[in-house]
Amino acid sequence: TVPRAFGTVTIDGRPGIILERLQGPDLLSIIGQRPWLVWRSGRVTGELHAAINRAKAPSDLPSVRDAARLGLQRLRPRDAATIDRISAILETLPDGDALCHGDFHPGQIMMSRGRPVAIDWPSARRGDPLADYAWSRIILHMGEPPPGTSVPLRLLAKVGRSLLVSAYTKAYERHSPPVDRDRLARWELIMLAL
Repeated sequence: TVPRAFGTVTIDGRPGIILERLQGPDLLSIIGQRPWLVWRSGRVTGELHAAINRAKAPSDLPSVRDAARLGLQRLRPRDAATIDRISAILETLPDGDALCHGDFHPGQIMMSRGRPVAIDWPSARRGDPLADYAWSRIILHMGEPPPGTSVPLRLLAKVGRSLLVSAYTKAYERHSPPVDRDRLARWELIMLAL
């Protein structure tokens, strides 16, 4: 479900990882070209995301909560009272040790040799899987078509988004432990603030 790593390299003093070369489109492009596959794409996204979140993260990955604390502190000058309330909610949430992608959506999945592969891992963290799930739900619910998109295409995108979110949610929750709705709502509040 992720590109295979073959080793590390340093080029011009910058470290890098040598990864498997992937060939194929991402799921978002597939949906754009073949919208009738939106339900299947949502299901694939949910199944792959649940598999990622079931994996234990390396202990040296940054913590989701620590990253959220830092992000909230950066926002504090804008509205200290609100950020303090949101920060207090963050402190009620668990740390966790699950692998969290940090930016998971259909555009981060390539179909390579008939298998879905998660790409683009710079936001990976260690933490509560519901934090990662909350962030992805927000991304999927709030994404908008580009400016200048016609009204009929906007309406079609709204229907497609609804189908995608429904398929994603059903697949993710079918392949995950039971979701604590209260905890998910608190993570969604944190992620919306960020």
